[in-house]
Amino acid sequence: MPDRPSHPYGLAPDEELNAPSSRPEPARAEARTRRQTGSRRPMPTTAATGRPAPAVAGRPAQSRREARAQQRLAETAQNQRIQEDRHDRDQGSGGAPAEHLATNDVWAPPGHRSLEEAASLGQGGLLGQDELAGSGRRAGRVGPVSAAGPAESLSQGSARGRSVPVSGAAPEGDLELEGEAARDGGSRREVHSLGNVSRPPSRRARRDVEKGRRAERSRKPRLMQIAGGAVAVLAVLGGVVVAIDRIPGDKTPENTAALASTVSASTSASLDLGNTTPTATPSAKATHAKKKTEKVVKKAEAKAKKVTTVTKKKAATTTTSAGTYASSPVKLGVFRGTSPSEVASFGAWLGNDVDYAMDFSSRTSWDEISDPSYMLDTWKGSGYRMIYATAMLPTQDDSATMAAGANGEYDQYFKTLAKNLVAAGQGDSILRLGWEFNLSASRWHPDTKANFINYWQHIVKAMRSVPGTDNLAFDWNPNIGGEVYDSTNYYPGNAYVDYIGIDTYDISWVEGSYPFPSSCSAACKQERREAAWESTLNGTFGLNFWSDFAKSKGKPMTLPEWGLWERPDGHGGGDNAYYIQQMLDFIYDPSNNVGYQSYFEFNVGSSGTHMLETHTTAGAKFKKLLGK
Repeated sequence: MPDRPSHPYGLAPDEELNAPSSRPEPARAEARTRRQTGSRRPMPTTAATGRPAPAVAGRPAQSRREARAQQRLAETAQNQRIQEDRHDRDQGSGGAPAEHLATNDVWAPPGHRSLEEAASLGQGGLLGQDELAGSGRRAGRVGPVSAAGPAESLSQGSARGRSVPVSGAAPEGDLELEGEAARDGGSRREVHSLGNVSRPPSRRARRDVEKGRRAERSRKPRLMQIAGGAVAVLAVLGGVVVAIDRIPGDKTPENTAALASTVSASTSASLDLGNTTPTATPSAKATHAKKKTEKVVKKAEAKAKKVTTVTKKKAATTTTSAGTYASSPVKLGVFRGTSPSEVASFGAWLGNDVDYAMDFSSRTSWDEISDPSYMLDTWKGSGYRMIYATAMLPTQDDSATMAAGANGEYDQYFKTLAKNLVAAGQGDSILRLGWEFNLSASRWHPDTKANFINYWQHIVKAMRSVPGTDNLAFDWNPNIGGEVYDSTNYYPGNAYVDYIGIDTYDISWVEGSYPFPSSCSAACKQERREAAWESTLNGTFGLNFWSDFAKSKGKPMTLPEWGLWERPDGHGGGDNAYYIQQMLDFIYDPSNNVGYQSYFEFNVGSSGTHMLETHTTAGAKFKKLLGK
């Protein structure tokens, strides 16, 4: 049987291992003192192998208990050095201090021994060769530590516990290592970081490790906060740029509101990020970055507000110039005489399309009423939908009566009229049958309620009986000024009516309105014009009354004739832009359900003037509100 190698704990082969009874009492007291103070008894080493020398005569060998105690103390000291090195790296040195690298302190991960520690423990008798080999097998192949000591080992390898090539041969008698040396050719061996120690680190070491980890974690939220602030700033600037790029040329109020929401949302998001409470006290760099971020955010907010204000001003200007009511569904009509070219001229002046043309038929005889060929031929193919003021009785035939019409004696005349309309391609015309019947000067002023209603119904049934008149419409059309009686008493019924129309002009006999006194200033005139409008709107049979009546019948309201009127007797408002504004506001108010409106752009002899082209102030207002 071959001789076994030297004992791993430095005892001679024939010595008793762990025999406390063979140790004198003074030696045990000395060991107890060393355990309490943490000191270590130096062990002599042989120059040849670098191993602890065997116990000398009269001095017992170190026990296993003492060796373990010394090992724990060495591990605690090593962990403290590790934490100090890590603390130094966290402060910006990037690794262990230079003085540690220059000396025998070799850094290793927590819970691992460095090469120097292994060498030190081996020299002190606390770590034998078998333990070195066993630990190495747990972590990788392990070669012997050079007898030259840790400084030489450090110069040949890494100071961070990485693989260190060490030259030399296996110690004499170590069969396993000798075999490995032979396989490697005896030229070089790798020394890896030693395996995990059998015991966990001390409480103080664990506290130090946890403290270092918390310091690392405290830096991450600050970095995330800075990055979040930068992203928020970019979002604000990007939102402003995108919103500005997407504003169309007309700068409508809808697009202006969308830009302010993008900027507000972006700004709100940036402020939320900016107000996030940090988990640790920010460093000087983090504080500076945060202040810079807030400064950029404030600048972006100010720029966004400036852009929003400018856009609103431009939108308001553009909207007014384009015409507040230019794109309304209410149809626009005009009376300019029996002349399509005049209607087209009015559209060119206005800068907008005219949908309807209004005209008055000749009415001196039944022939003119039933066959207004001159009028039909003029408007044929014009492209306008026609509104015709149609008489119920001839003005120069006193034999014709409302009572006869109520009996159906004149039905054939109106059938002929329907056929002529269809033949002229105007079967969809709107007929203001018996327009302004409530004025006492009207030839078809009602003699009785029954006669008027029955006559109206006869006419409608006769005309609708003609093929091609499916779209022919009838507008029941009183005048707003006929307050002698309640005109609603003469309403012929929904089955015979398509529209309820009201004719109105800027005239008034209300006290405090027209005419203007000779010394009336601009403010005086404005006050009287407002009084006249109040009567037009809210009088006994004012516009609001007729709007409510049309709603009660479920019919659209219309304004077949309306306009300015500068009268010789002074009871008109003249060039009244205020009246134009109020009338158009009423017409284009959806709650009034106006189907169409037709301005009376025509001067009738010596009765006064109505034309917008000659009333420049009111005409400019009309164009501003309806022109494109």
